[in-house]
Amino acid sequence: MENTGLVVLPVFHYVDPSDVRNHRKTFAEAFDKHEESFKDNMGNIKTWKAALTKVADLVGWDLRDKYESKVIQEIIGRICTELYHKFSSAYEAPIGMDSRVEEMLGSYLGKGLGDVCFVGICGMGGMGKTTFAQEIYRRISSNFEASNFIANVREETKNKDPVSLQKQLLSKILMEGEINIWNVCEGTNVIRKRLYNNKIFIVLDDVEWNGMIIREWKGKE
Repeated sequence: MENTGLVVLPVFHYVDPSDVRNHRKTFAEAFDKHEESFKDNMGNIKTWKAALTKVADLVGWDLRDKYESKVIQEIIGRICTELYHKFSSAYEAPIGMDSRVEEMLGSYLGKGLGDVCFVGICGMGGMGKTTFAQEIYRRISSNFEASNFIANVREETKNKDPVSLQKQLLSKILMEGEINIWNVCEGTNVIRKRLYNNKIFIVLDDVEWNGMIIREWKGKE
């Protein structure tokens, strides 16, 4: 991780991260055995201990209080996000886009990261709003636990039941192929319950506005 820039995503498979960090219990027993086996090369032991201490301080997954299936979905989602961010880094933004994106990130999306923030991008057709939104999404989506870019919302709502958009939103974020929602009200409740208390970034492209360009809400829901 330190030498090559690799991303480490630790999974604590029914072990206490504090035991990993402090080399206690089974880890202490294992190191006692290693110290006997590697008497002539104690440098390796020190390196391994230091590595375990560092990995226990990284943000990862602790399976002791969670369902394995849910953790697997979270891991897959995180890996997909990391890969998307890595491969999209070679993409070059259109000329003149950088300054506009940096202004948006600094002025609006950089505020109150623990709060709920709504930002609207408005203007005449053909001005590059979608490209602008895609570039913002590309740059910061990996900073969230989950993200989704839903395109052509206006057309989708004209030709399909809004429930299909709710399913599309949940399917990508929750990494579930089949989402059972039968009406808009039920979908709203499912979204509220399943996404509550998660750090999520959602972009809705081409939507109808009520004239309000930008608004922020300092709520916690």
